[in-house]
Amino acid sequence: MLNQITVDIPSSQYGLLKFPLEDLCRKGNIATPSSFDFFRLDCSRLSFASISHIVAIAQLYMWANSLHADTSIDGMREKPEQYASRMDLYKILGIKHIENFNRHDSDQRFVSLQKISDFEDVNPIAAKLTDMVTTRLHINTSVRGAIDYAFGEIMDNIVQHSGSRLGGIAAAQFYPAQGYLELCVSDCGKGIAETMSTNSAYRGLPPLELMSKAFEEGCGEKTGAEFLGSDGAGMGMGLTITERLVRATHGVLWAVSKGQCVSVSQAWMRATSDYWYPGTILVVRIPTNENVEIRVNDIYPGQGDGVFSWSVDGGFEVVEEAEQSESWLW
Repeated sequence: MLNQITVDIPSSQYGLLKFPLEDLCRKGNIATPSSFDFFRLDCSRLSFASISHIVAIAQLYMWANSLHADTSIDGMREKPEQYASRMDLYKILGIKHIENFNRHDSDQRFVSLQKISDFEDVNPIAAKLTDMVTTRLHINTSVRGAIDYAFGEIMDNIVQHSGSRLGGIAAAQFYPAQGYLELCVSDCGKGIAETMSTNSAYRGLPPLELMSKAFEEGCGEKTGAEFLGSDGAGMGMGLTITERLVRATHGVLWAVSKGQCVSVSQAWMRATSDYWYPGTILVVRIPTNENVEIRVNDIYPGQGDGVFSWSVDGGFEVVEEAEQSESWLW
């Protein structure tokens, strides 16, 4: 008897603090039998798709396809379909699709779906993100540098630690009417908790605690190895830096990994087992209408009180108070 899985893809919730994938990732929506023959992404209720929706649809399709299921995207309405096409959903999945609209330049309002396959992909994607932030958003250079740095670290982690042969996907969208930038990075790897459990320092901890610990400074799969760079050793800072960036900019973060979810804002950090995703998906929303400056202490506590600055070419540095007014771009 043939086994079919149908995943409901409902609309995004509006508002900075509303998790756009709340219903999609709600535990039970994505069934996980040991095998299935057909995998249907039902988009009939999708009237508004956030960029995170498009990333999730792409990754779910790739995941089911890799398990040799007959996979389809069904019932998508005209506007979400046009947006999905503009974000290169069908292109990245290799699906033939006729576009019934005229394409225009992004005008730096979005970064369409980008495939993360190896380390060589990370810097070009980070550069696209930085270009969009620099051109479109009224935030100072310290925020732009912190965004670039944090998401470069996250994309590095996908390549180095996810264990997925499918790679990952990154994308971003500026929502001027809502007043925020939404960024999404996803993979269909083994998940954060399983990755963390391979470190003997955390062995035996329950999955939800492992998920929370991944946000602590210096905690990661390979932290504690004999030296950095040995067998993928690292500093375990990717999620830590992203969390600090979110708090400093008054934004919000959601990370769903297998059966665990951590959400972070300036006011809270919550962990729950109410969601599921076949890998890890990270969604970040950063307000664009607040006059926020990132200090070094926001990202690296105790390392100085100057303005945080980072670039792919120049690396991390502290900009002294006397220099900061020249480094702002409004």
